[in-house]
Amino acid sequence: FYLIPSELAPQEDQALIRAWVQGPEGATLESMTPYALQMEELLSSAPEQASLWAVAQRSGIWGGIRLKPWDQRSRNQAAIIQELRQKAKEIPGVDVSVFPMKGLLAG
Repeated sequence: FYLIPSELAPQEDQALIRAWVQGPEGATLESMTPYALQMEELLSSAPEQASLWAVAQRSGIWGGIRLKPWDQRSRNQAAIIQELRQKAKEIPGVDVSVFPMKGLLAG
């Protein structure tokens, strides 16, 4: 048998970046609100972002950004994600994941 890599195609730059902030156990919606604001600050720190969304809940916060079109930005999605991941490490008290949208459906 030959091992097939789990990713058959390179990650496509879809101009969409998502983020998940995992709150501490027992968190309330009120206790997650400051983290929602910090996540919005994190995502909006990318000059390439065109729009931003965020949804807070007790267990965590979903958010994301749509990037400007390719011809209006100098960095690709992977470089932006790498920078956001580094900045996310500075948010204390929660785990922050920053990741691209999947290009191909996986079964």
